[in-house]
Amino acid sequence: MKVLGLQEGDYARLYVAAVPDCGDVAARVNAVSIRVFSGSASHMVRESGITAYPDHSELYLDRDTRLRLRLPESLWSGTPVLVRPALWKAILNRVVFYGVTVLLGIGAFFQLIQSLAPGWSSDIDALIALLASAMVTIGVAIIDLRSRFRH
Repeated sequence: MKVLGLQEGDYARLYVAAVPDCGDVAARVNAVSIRVFSGSASHMVRESGITAYPDHSELYLDRDTRLRLRLPESLWSGTPVLVRPALWKAILNRVVFYGVTVLLGIGAFFQLIQSLAPGWSSDIDALIALLASAMVTIGVAIIDLRSRFRH
């Protein structure tokens, strides 16, 4: 979690290569978005004995997540899993913030364009204000998400 810049309750996207069925040649990649929480246990009981928990290279998947990733019922421990931040979920969590940014930007740019180019029609002013506001909001979103997630 810390390496990716994820915090408690953020969403992560997990990818697992499923074991090919008997007739399949290639493995399928299954993906799921989950909320991230850190463990509270100090140790785990495994087949090899008691080990410290959590290890920085391990993650715990509940049964529902394992089923959604189509992992086998047993012998799934040690399966490689690719973890990355779920960017669409992060954007949707901040949609109100970005929406306010767009609305404030439209108003500010519309006023600015009307004062700089009084001969243009209000439709052209509104279109330019909308495009400029969308570009600023995209820039703010990129800066916001890059500051939260490290690669």
